[in-house]
Amino acid sequence: MSLKENECLSNGTTIRENESVSYGEDPLQKFKIFYYNEEYVKDHGDTIVYLHGGAWRDPRNTFDDFDVMAKYLREQWYTNVIGINYRLSPTVKHPVHLLDVLTALVHIVKTLNHKSKPLILVGHSVGASLILQLLNYIQIIESEFELLNESELPISKEALQDLYKDVKEYVQIDRAYCLEGIYDTVQLLGQYPSYSSFVDEAFISKASYTEAFPLSSTSPKFNDPSKFELAPPFSGLSDIRIIHSTSDELVPVSQSDAVLEYLKQRNLPVKHFYSDFGIHDDVYKSEKLAHWIYLMLKAIM
Repeated sequence: MSLKENECLSNGTTIRENESVSYGEDPLQKFKIFYYNEEYVKDHGDTIVYLHGGAWRDPRNTFDDFDVMAKYLREQWYTNVIGINYRLSPTVKHPVHLLDVLTALVHIVKTLNHKSKPLILVGHSVGASLILQLLNYIQIIESEFELLNESELPISKEALQDLYKDVKEYVQIDRAYCLEGIYDTVQLLGQYPSYSSFVDEAFISKASYTEAFPLSSTSPKFNDPSKFELAPPFSGLSDIRIIHSTSDELVPVSQSDAVLEYLKQRNLPVKHFYSDFGIHDDVYKSEKLAHWIYLMLKAIM
């Protein structure tokens, strides 16, 4: 069962299936409600939030990348599915992509009255990168702000503190599925120097993209496993899956290997799943992967 046209939720909000909802003034600051049934929140269903890839800049990648997987999961399980769009580079630089995702998550929970149950994140490519950053978003954003002048800050420090408070109050995440992610840009550029074309568009400097990811950061909070702390939304984190297609021609499996080992060293509940889901941009359309995610949802019911 899915939404009816103009279905009203218990908080008085009226939403429609496949509706796009704005969470900011920019046209890209929207999330899409593929399917949402409030009863699933109360019962044993799940709510998945999808973060698309596209090297932080490709307008061809949007929340609609998830359409095939969303339909499959909806047909097989009690699954609410939502996708987030965020502003793209070079119009914006890090940490704006991350700030947009945080803002969107707050708006999703508020709009859909979803505070009572954790969300599940699924991210592809840099969408998976954003999931990794979300685990420690406060430290990552603060390190970026230290590199910027006051006039260069994407939002005021006061507004940032308000966002932190809202995320802590409203957002809970207990599972994360990371597909074909970039987790260490320094390592990636060592293997593929030509990738600097999109990395340099997304970050203001080498210092910025170095400190933006725990694996390459110089901060003791990231280097020392004993000092590693998850951000508030992940206090109940029960499962992280690092997923990589053996046919991926764009992102090397060494990225997944590295983040898997990093998270294991910090005693996080992480496992990997490597299989042939097709080339990089076929992964999010793979029914094989959709079926595997369905089995995971069913197993953890």
